[in-house]
Amino acid sequence: MLRRFDGGGQTDPRLIDAALQADWGMHDMIVESVGNRIMTTAHRQNFDKIKMIRLHGRSPRYLPLAMEEHLAIIAAMKARDPGKAAAALEQHLRAAERRALGM
Repeated sequence: MLRRFDGGGQTDPRLIDAALQADWGMHDMIVESVGNRIMTTAHRQNFDKIKMIRLHGRSPRYLPLAMEEHLAIIAAMKARDPGKAAAALEQHLRAAERRALGM
């Protein structure tokens, strides 16, 4: 999916939708894997709002960046390396914050 993104901004809307679904699915999977019902409920309530903000104000050009960050997190988790996973997650959160603030 990542390779199919067009750097010129002419990406097929169906690909953008699939990428957003994959993005949201990863977030859901990680939160649910913690096994904390309160956290899962809070995540679902807040993430619905976040999705709406993203759909209306976020450029699809950021999706490949977020997907690369997700792949780094997944690779660290598959390697069962908590230090790398934590570092990759922290990098993703900081990058997402910068993107949200338009930096």
